[in-house]
Amino acid sequence: MNDELKQALKPVFETILTNTISPVELDAMITFGDQSIEVSRKLLTMISAVFRAMFAEVGTNAVEFTEADFDAAEEVIHWCHGNEANYKSVVMIIQMIRFAYKYNIKAVVKALEPYASTFFNITNFCTVAKYA
Repeated sequence: MNDELKQALKPVFETILTNTISPVELDAMITFGDQSIEVSRKLLTMISAVFRAMFAEVGTNAVEFTEADFDAAEEVIHWCHGNEANYKSVVMIIQMIRFAYKYNIKAVVKALEPYASTFFNITNFCTVAKYA
């Protein structure tokens, strides 16, 4: 991955984490079948109205997903918690954008969309078209 892309894709919420919730308390769980991710309920409800509604509706600290890609969701969630994401491929970036878009995590969509095209090439065009 080139340096410009690494710089652009640094954790979006570093300032929020430093100034608001540091250290991040992992107090909730998001499950995808038999896989799960520990999350900060406070952080997710602050950055996404969809997560805010989901946690409020459930009334607990656990939310179950049935229609999301676990790997992409895990990367987005970890990135939002201040960790560096692992951008394995253009497909992963597109799946991350889809997850962030679906769950209204606007800062992630805004950060990733301009850089997804930097991975396009003739060898992955059909794969990208499938996910677009």
